Amino acid sequence: MPKSYIYIKDKEIPVIIRNYKNTNNIKMYFSGDTLNISKPLKLNIKEMFKYIKKDEDLIYNEYINIIS
Repeated sequence: MPKSYIYIKDKEIPVIIRNYKNTNNIKMYFSGDTLNISKPLKLNIKEMFKYIKKDEDLIYNEYINIIS
């Protein structure tokens, strides 16, 4: 699956987005240096990015710990 990238602060973070029709929540976790996002099929990308923006500091800090 091709990677996309999100930009948080000064970092370009690789991300893989998967859609699931049987889930009601967004789940985010790192696998190596890639942020994996599982989201409900009905949730559009704009809404998903609002969720990511809310947890931006947490994602950034975890990414820094992984690549350090």
